Amino acid sequence: MAVKSTRRSFLKRSALLAGAAACGPYVYADGAPGTKLRTAVIGSGGQGAASVNEAVGEKVVALVDVDDNRLAETAKNVAAKGHPDVKTYFDYRKMLDECHKELDAVFIATPDQHHAPAAIRCIDLGKHVYVEKPMAYCLYEVRKL
Repeated sequence: MAVKSTRRSFLKRSALLAGAAACGPYVYADGAPGTKLRTAVIGSGGQGAASVNEAVGEKVVALVDVDDNRLAETAKNVAAKGHPDVKTYFDYRKMLDECHKELDAVFIATPDQHHAPAAIRCIDLGKHVYVEKPMAYCLYEVRKL
Protein backbone atom coordinates (compact mmCIF):
# COMPACT_ATOMS: atom_id res chain seq x y z
CA MET A 1 0.00 0.00 0.00
CA ALA A 2 1.41 3.43 -0.94
CA VAL A 3 2.00 6.01 1.78
CA LYS A 4 0.38 9.33 1.02
CA SER A 5 2.80 12.26 1.23
CA THR A 6 1.61 15.71 2.13
CA ARG A 7 3.21 19.00 1.23
CA ARG A 8 4.01 19.61 4.91
CA SER A 9 5.82 16.26 5.34
CA PHE A 10 7.73 16.84 2.10
CA LEU A 11 8.92 20.26 3.33
CA LYS A 12 9.93 18.83 6.72
CA ARG A 13 12.00 16.05 5.10
CA SER A 14 13.55 18.52 2.65
CA ALA A 15 14.54 20.88 5.46
CA LEU A 16 16.05 17.99 7.43
CA LEU A 17 18.06 16.86 4.42
CA ALA A 18 19.27 20.39 3.66
CA GLY A 19 20.33 20.84 7.29
CA ALA A 20 22.23 17.56 7.29
CA ALA A 21 23.97 18.48 4.03
CA ALA A 22 25.00 21.86 5.44
CA CYS A 23 26.64 20.27 8.50
CA GLY A 24 29.48 18.48 6.73
CA PRO A 25 32.23 18.02 5.73
CA TYR A 26 34.48 19.96 8.11
CA VAL A 27 38.24 19.93 8.59
CA TYR A 28 39.26 18.41 11.91
CA ALA A 29 42.71 18.33 13.42
CA ASP A 30 43.88 14.72 13.56
CA GLY A 31 40.46 13.72 12.20
CA ALA A 32 38.81 14.18 15.59
CA PRO A 33 36.01 16.65 16.29
CA GLY A 34 36.75 18.93 19.22
CA THR A 35 40.49 19.21 18.66
CA LYS A 36 41.93 22.55 17.65
CA LEU A 37 43.43 23.07 14.20
CA ARG A 38 47.13 23.84 14.13
CA THR A 39 47.41 27.00 12.05
CA ALA A 40 49.94 29.44 10.63
CA VAL A 41 49.38 32.95 9.31
CA ILE A 42 51.50 34.20 6.42
CA GLY A 43 51.37 38.00 6.28
CA SER A 44 50.27 38.56 9.86
CA GLY A 45 50.37 42.38 9.84
CA GLY A 46 48.02 44.85 8.13
CA GLN A 47 45.21 43.02 6.31
CA GLY A 48 46.44 39.77 7.86
CA ALA A 49 45.30 40.94 11.30
CA ALA A 50 41.82 39.60 10.48
CA SER A 51 43.36 36.21 9.71
CA VAL A 52 45.28 36.31 12.98
CA ASN A 53 42.04 37.01 14.86
CA GLU A 54 40.46 33.93 13.25
CA ALA A 55 43.54 31.75 13.86
CA VAL A 56 43.62 32.66 17.56
CA GLY A 57 40.42 30.62 17.99
CA GLU A 58 42.48 27.58 17.03
CA LYS A 59 46.11 26.68 17.92
CA VAL A 60 48.54 29.17 16.37
CA VAL A 61 51.82 27.43 15.54
CA ALA A 62 53.59 30.10 13.46
CA LEU A 63 53.37 33.69 12.27
CA VAL A 64 55.16 35.05 9.21
CA ASP A 65 55.74 38.66 8.23
CA VAL A 66 58.55 40.59 6.54
CA ASP A 67 58.16 43.58 8.88
CA ASP A 68 59.99 42.76 12.14
CA ASN A 69 58.08 45.38 14.16
CA ARG A 70 54.64 44.14 13.06
CA LEU A 71 55.70 40.53 13.56
CA ALA A 72 56.91 41.19 17.11
CA GLU A 73 53.74 43.11 17.97
CA THR A 74 51.48 40.42 16.51
CA ALA A 75 53.41 37.64 18.28
CA LYS A 76 53.06 39.52 21.58
CA ASN A 77 49.30 39.89 21.07
CA VAL A 78 48.90 36.23 20.09
CA ALA A 79 50.95 35.11 23.11
CA ALA A 80 48.70 37.21 25.36
CA LYS A 81 45.67 35.40 23.92
CA GLY A 82 46.89 31.97 25.01
CA HIS A 83 49.53 30.96 22.46
CA PRO A 84 52.86 31.67 24.23
CA ASP A 85 54.89 29.19 22.17
CA VAL A 86 54.10 30.71 18.74
CA LYS A 87 57.07 30.65 16.36
CA THR A 88 57.89 33.68 14.22
CA TYR A 89 59.45 33.74 10.77
CA PHE A 90 60.56 36.30 8.23
CA ASP A 91 60.27 33.88 5.26
CA TYR A 92 57.25 31.59 4.82
CA ARG A 93 59.35 29.08 2.87
CA LYS A 94 61.57 28.53 5.89
CA MET A 95 58.48 28.24 8.11
CA LEU A 96 57.01 25.57 5.84
CA ASP A 97 60.31 23.68 5.74
CA GLU A 98 60.50 23.61 9.55
CA CYS A 99 56.83 23.44 10.61
CA HIS A 100 54.87 21.75 7.82
CA LYS A 101 54.37 18.56 9.86
CA GLU A 102 52.89 20.59 12.72
CA LEU A 103 50.29 22.41 10.58
CA ASP A 104 46.73 21.59 9.53
CA ALA A 105 45.78 24.91 7.89
CA VAL A 106 47.43 28.11 6.68
CA PHE A 107 45.95 31.61 6.35
CA ILE A 108 47.57 33.62 3.53
CA ALA A 109 47.27 37.42 3.65
CA THR A 110 50.42 38.52 1.85
CA PRO A 111 50.48 41.32 -0.72
CA ASP A 112 48.32 40.47 -3.75
CA GLN A 113 51.06 39.35 -6.13
CA HIS A 114 52.24 36.70 -3.67
CA HIS A 115 49.01 34.91 -2.74
CA ALA A 116 49.31 32.16 -5.34
CA PRO A 117 52.99 31.20 -4.81
CA ALA A 118 52.42 30.80 -1.07
CA ALA A 119 49.15 28.92 -1.60
CA ILE A 120 50.68 26.56 -4.18
CA ARG A 121 53.52 25.67 -1.81
CA CYS A 122 51.07 25.01 1.06
CA ILE A 123 48.69 22.97 -1.09
CA ASP A 124 51.61 20.88 -2.40
CA LEU A 125 52.34 20.01 1.24
CA GLY A 126 48.71 18.92 1.73
CA LYS A 127 47.65 21.84 3.92
CA HIS A 128 44.22 23.46 3.96
CA VAL A 129 44.52 27.05 2.80
CA TYR A 130 42.56 30.27 3.23
CA VAL A 131 43.68 32.84 0.64
CA GLU A 132 42.75 36.52 0.62
CA LYS A 133 41.48 37.87 -2.69
CA PRO A 134 42.69 38.19 -5.39
CA MET A 135 43.71 34.56 -5.32
CA ALA A 136 46.14 34.92 -8.24
CA TYR A 137 47.91 37.63 -10.21
CA CYS A 138 47.67 36.10 -13.69
CA LEU A 139 46.03 33.24 -15.58
CA TYR A 140 49.18 31.10 -15.31
CA GLU A 141 48.92 31.20 -11.49
CA VAL A 142 45.23 30.35 -11.63
CA ARG A 143 45.99 27.28 -13.72
CA LYS A 144 48.79 26.27 -11.33
CA LEU A 145 46.41 26.56 -8.40
